[in-house]
Amino acid sequence: MVVSAAVFALVSVVIFSVTSVYTKFLIPQLGGPYKFLATQLTIGGVFTTAILLFSGDTIPQDLLHSQSVQLEFLISSLFAFFGFLTLMQGFAKGNASVGGIFISSRLIISIPTAFIFLGEKFPPYIYLFIFVTFIGAIIVSWDESLSLGDVLFFRAKGVKWFLMTMIFWALSNVFIRKLSPSLSTVQFIAYRQLVMIALVWIFWVKFHAYFDPEDKKVTLTKVRNVVLYLLMTLTAQFLFVYALQQSLTLSEGIGVFEGVSTFLVSLLFAKFYGNEVLQEQLSKRGLIIRSVGVVLATSGTLLIILTQQF
Repeated sequence: MVVSAAVFALVSVVIFSVTSVYTKFLIPQLGGPYKFLATQLTIGGVFTTAILLFSGDTIPQDLLHSQSVQLEFLISSLFAFFGFLTLMQGFAKGNASVGGIFISSRLIISIPTAFIFLGEKFPPYIYLFIFVTFIGAIIVSWDESLSLGDVLFFRAKGVKWFLMTMIFWALSNVFIRKLSPSLSTVQFIAYRQLVMIALVWIFWVKFHAYFDPEDKKVTLTKVRNVVLYLLMTLTAQFLFVYALQQSLTLSEGIGVFEGVSTFLVSLLFAKFYGNEVLQEQLSKRGLIIRSVGVVLATSGTLLIILTQQF
């Protein structure tokens, strides 16, 4: 069970890293992060509903009759929705490579919340490793226009939004773990998607005006691009939710590889495809400093994984 969780989590974060870079290109095409989120959630609802019907899963009895399950499901879905929203805004404002590292570092939230809500206990040195991971993530956000104080106080582009994503998703994942006996992976993804579609249109008027700088027309070509994005994202979501249901801590720990993978994919695209959209720091000094941050963030999480396994 632990091995399967590790494999599924690892495959999912590699796919997520590619979609993170792809998101940077799609957001301006749609006119802004909220319109992109609304478009991909709505189209994605067709996919998830079809998967649910094809799987033959019915509405679980616990979700129909248990108020505690209903509450946990709604809370998890709400946290996930705001996590997606802040992530899209972070990508619109900042770099994909930085976003990947911060998302991977949500262990700093998931471990304390696992202790509070799930009763999972961790030795004191785990919190030292969490601190190392977080320091690494902060270093990755550095660029040549920032002072040390700017970096430490999260003034790098998009970082505050990525921090909010990290918090929202870590909290959502705690409730996913609590729900695992009641809902299958397919059921959870499909019904959560419907809740998020409702939320994105409930908040449309206010959030569209706040988050989207311009209102661009949705064309068939743009829809095709979003569909490709969705196919990759939904695959990664199914794999990661399954892994979470098997082991929260291990899956979150392996999530650090999303940051490493996103960092490398972003740099490769920026170097060989073009950096106009990605806006990555490609100077020798910038690459050295940010690589140190990646190593620290990765090392901190790997230490957590190894010490939890042995």
